[in-house]
Amino acid sequence: MQFDILTATKQGYKTVWDERAYLVKLALIPVFVKIICFFVAYSLEIYQGTFSYPLFMLPAYFAEGWLIAQFLRTALTGERWPVRVKGSVEEHFDWLVTRARSILACILTYVLIAMAHGGALVFLVKFRELAEEQETALASNGNPMLVFGALALIGLLLWGFRLLWLHVPMILLIPARNYLKFLGGMMSSLHMLAVWMLSIIPVFFLMMFVTSLALGPMGGALADAPPFLSFLFIGLNLIAETVTAVIASVSIAALIKPLLILYGAKPLFPNDDQSGKRK
Repeated sequence: MQFDILTATKQGYKTVWDERAYLVKLALIPVFVKIICFFVAYSLEIYQGTFSYPLFMLPAYFAEGWLIAQFLRTALTGERWPVRVKGSVEEHFDWLVTRARSILACILTYVLIAMAHGGALVFLVKFRELAEEQETALASNGNPMLVFGALALIGLLLWGFRLLWLHVPMILLIPARNYLKFLGGMMSSLHMLAVWMLSIIPVFFLMMFVTSLALGPMGGALADAPPFLSFLFIGLNLIAETVTAVIASVSIAALIKPLLILYGAKPLFPNDDQSGKRK
């Protein structure tokens, strides 16, 4: 299977930009919930890299999962939230149930992935601390088995990168085994990694530029800024995280477009003039 990385990423950015007003409407409450959860955790000195952090962010994960599910559903089927049906509900009951199942499946998958990611960060921090403690010993007496184990772990993590995007096929209730079969070998994970990086790097550098420009007179450090500015830029970073999550999800959807079309994704990435009403 050939994957077009640049076209997929371009489609992700274009879809988000074309649907920016709709995205803002969807994102208002999820972003608010995310900011509140973060600052509650921050006030209790609970930070990323601890087991407690994902638990405090759980409401935010559900809210962000709902946002991404609704936006993906719009991009892949043309259905807009809130969906209005023409005629009686009974006529469209099966379709409404299928839509609800797909939204719920996408949300739950996204939450599970976010929780697993939070737990993995804890082990990553512990692993880094252990590696730093043993750095001197390893430098003087190399351990081939340890090197082999590290390479095997890197390969496993690279292959497992595709699992971070299981919520994308779930929006069309595509079985996970069919999604994994479609992707095939290791190269598809490399393509997905490239799409993800292209989705986050421009936003990351934009945030760095804005932050350095605003905080330049204060030394450029967020810690030296007044509390109001610190809270403002932390909030902007959280918003940027949500935006990049949406862009990356849509870009991955564009990357696996042939699979999505097989399961009824039409129109794929509709324009603003297409209605979300159910006829």
